[in-house]
Amino acid sequence: MSIFARSIFGCGAMWTWGYLAFHTPAVLGAQGTNAQLNMCYLVSLLAVALTTTALLTAYQHLLKLLESRFFVVASCALLSISTLCMPIALPFPIGRVLIGILSGASSSILPLCWGLFLVRSGVGFAKSLLPWACVITASLVLAGHLIPPQAILAATIILPLASGLLLPSPCQISSQALRIRSVSPLKVGLSLKWFLLSILAYGVALGCFRGMLFEGISVNPKVGSMVFFAGMGTGALALALADKVLSSSLSMTTVYKSILPITTAAMLFLMLSHAAGTTIAAFLLGCGFVCFDLSAWILTTSVTVRTRISPVVSFGLLLTCSHTGMLLGALLGTWAQSHPFNSSIAPLVTVVFLVAASTATLGKLNVLGLENGPTQAASPSQPSSAASASPLDALSERFGLTPRESEILALLLAGRTRNRIEQELVLSKSTVKTHVRHIYEKIGVHSQQELLDLADESRREKR
Repeated sequence: MSIFARSIFGCGAMWTWGYLAFHTPAVLGAQGTNAQLNMCYLVSLLAVALTTTALLTAYQHLLKLLESRFFVVASCALLSISTLCMPIALPFPIGRVLIGILSGASSSILPLCWGLFLVRSGVGFAKSLLPWACVITASLVLAGHLIPPQAILAATIILPLASGLLLPSPCQISSQALRIRSVSPLKVGLSLKWFLLSILAYGVALGCFRGMLFEGISVNPKVGSMVFFAGMGTGALALALADKVLSSSLSMTTVYKSILPITTAAMLFLMLSHAAGTTIAAFLLGCGFVCFDLSAWILTTSVTVRTRISPVVSFGLLLTCSHTGMLLGALLGTWAQSHPFNSSIAPLVTVVFLVAASTATLGKLNVLGLENGPTQAASPSQPSSAASASPLDALSERFGLTPRESEILALLLAGRTRNRIEQELVLSKSTVKTHVRHIYEKIGVHSQQELLDLADESRREKR
């Protein structure tokens, strides 16, 4: 099996576990009441947020552990054990708390491992891989609604182990060694504050909807869950096909910006308060959620590659903000449904947080201050090379571009189109396309405009 196919199924298995274990009332909910499963889910979200926050404090020592096959498989085995014990623990309050803590804490490791893999493999690889992994996830979750709960429980137990075993080891990845800079999580968090706030706000919106759906709003929870994942699969497939057709022209920043109209329309349908409106809302939210989630993962990969910060820090912050947001939203949605007179408040609050998620950043990733490492003072008579280098030289040196790639980069920064580059350098269309794709993957951008923006940032930092 190729690395790409192996990664699709491995990453898909990781996401499928989370959805089958906690997001589908029709699956593990059959082992207990919805309220019992919801309590376990809330505790698990809290455990993920606290565990990833704790891991951030040890980010300098965790990278080697994430590259250890034994450590990865052991954490996945612990996650499988917690899944196995979940139906047994659900009927007991203390059992639900303990199993939620165990599953949440152990599930914090696997996403960091896959984040490290994505950074090693490059942004282009991540952009191609992740949508197909979500297609696999949506398909498996939908299948889980159609088979006996005992069978899907057995499958859910082995999913974490399957994901850990399918995760390629560093020696299998044909990429350059990571050059990690020591930047504190606090500095990274402040530099990416608007992006992280949008992740938090969107998590609140999603958690609020899930909380309302879990308690039942004008539609059977099983039907609503199936419609949601059908929308999720549709959105992921659309992104996968768009990446296939547009290749490096597909900007995940643009995708990130486009979520507001979809999800706001979904919540408007939800406020119609009848089965048809709720069904449409669930489908649209599935599409919107997968687009937002995938773009957040890919943009996090891009920022990590560009700034050379630790993947533990970047993906740890992503997980902390998203799970904290979902926890707050789920609490809000559940509370709203327990008070009938407040049932109209939750959709309105969800819309507010959706607007906040998109307008807080409009997809802009503020990475100023992280682009360059600590600089040493140059002597007055001999300025440093970093200070005197042009944006072209700085980008070429930092990302290890070949002479031909540097030549094409210069033309891209000058605003030349691909057709013009073919004519000026007397190269074939496929050769230019390949070089441009390699340049984008190495630098961690998705379009010529993002490349120009990065060069402008580099110029401003030198002033």
